[in-house]
Amino acid sequence: MTETALELEQALEMDCAGMTQGGVYKLTVGEYIVALTGFETETIVFSAAPVHAHVEGEAGHDHSAGDPHMWLDPNLVITYVENIRDGLSEVDPEGAETYKANADAYIAELKDLDKWIVEQVNTIPAERRLLVTNHEAVGYFAERYGFEIVGAVIPSLSTDAGTSAKEMAALIEQIKATGAPAIFLGEVENADLANQIADETGVKVVDNLYLETLTDGAPAATYIEMMKHNVTQIVEGLK
Repeated sequence: MTETALELEQALEMDCAGMTQGGVYKLTVGEYIVALTGFETETIVFSAAPVHAHVEGEAGHDHSAGDPHMWLDPNLVITYVENIRDGLSEVDPEGAETYKANADAYIAELKDLDKWIVEQVNTIPAERRLLVTNHEAVGYFAERYGFEIVGAVIPSLSTDAGTSAKEMAALIEQIKATGAPAIFLGEVENADLANQIADETGVKVVDNLYLETLTDGAPAATYIEMMKHNVTQIVEGLK
């Protein structure tokens, strides 16, 4: 197999006669060999790009791979939907009208979701729209809905990173100075450090957000349900 350097959103048309489908895996950032075997169709369009696309010069995002949490702003998800619509229409022109109708319907739902979030956030006093999270996951959400990010227990875009005693002490002081009322965690994140900070500051820990995963049934069975659940928890935690 030929080794090829791929750029963001570059698509390669491959000869896949005799190949079958494989699996999809979430990999850490790096270089990988992609092996496709057994596809029955003669050709397939294969697209590869870094999982975490980086926008140069983006303020507040100093992770080398960029902030991947764009789905926490429904307006950015509209772009996902449009790209999916366009991609499907390109490979299946006969179904273009169906893809457009489905995309239009879902985009309308996303716009309604955005309006609903704005209404919910407006019930929080402006001075209490302060977010402390386990890691730096809510930048796009905060920017869209007018929150101030006080800090993160783990000052990184990844939960695999760590924090130092100095960073914890600085966050404790920042929480005390701003009056941030809560620390928000995803339900799969370790709450030990957050609980230590809560003991020092008297804030509550809200540890049932779904920031990066859906659930089998309630409360986050779909993207829209996930967002509504998260916003409800944040609003209740900050009032």
